[in-house]
Amino acid sequence: MNDSLLKPGWKTTEFWSTIFAQVFAVLALLGLVNGKEAATLQESANQVVAALVLFLTNAGVVVYYVKTRFHLKGGTK
Repeated sequence: MNDSLLKPGWKTTEFWSTIFAQVFAVLALLGLVNGKEAATLQESANQVVAALVLFLTNAGVVVYYVKTRFHLKGGTK
């Protein structure tokens, strides 16, 4: 696989899901949340991360489209 196509690890949803899972595991170990609450919080955090990635990807597509259309219509960069 071409290494230039790989994005940095911290930009992946897997990275952020793992970070949230570890934070909730530590909170459960410290007794700040019980195991069931940690699992619920982890599931919610994973959904938030996925939604945020989808939103940012969509925003990037819209910005690219607007810039391209502006350039095609005779605008400047």
